[in-house]
Amino acid sequence: MLEKLASKSGKAGIIALPTCSTPVVLSAKENTMAIKITKNSKAFTIISSYSSPYANFREILDELTDLTTNIDGEECMIGGDFNSQSPRWGYRDEDSRGKQLQEFIAEKHIFLLNSSDSPPTFEHNNT
Repeated sequence: MLEKLASKSGKAGIIALPTCSTPVVLSAKENTMAIKITKNSKAFTIISSYSSPYANFREILDELTDLTTNIDGEECMIGGDFNSQSPRWGYRDEDSRGKQLQEFIAEKHIFLLNSSDSPPTFEHNNT
């Protein structure tokens, strides 16, 4: 049976497959969801996050900082829609959110899986 877990706003979520152990909810904040699963006696944390373009981006980064600090040394994967722009993930220019997110990535020694030649997941039509 699939486990569907979501943040308080319902905008960030994780689906845990039945092949994993029962997920343990580490945090369910307004726009961030974190679970821990165990597979073959190895713990792994999964974090999902969403930041509206109008939200205080520092609050999202603070939530992620708290979560990643609390799991220090364990393997972790963060997935999110941060509404940030950077050439590192396919945008022509960098905005302030992109700069802040890149600083977070560097500070936490996170390996970025996005490809710079991947198109953005959403583009506005300016017609």
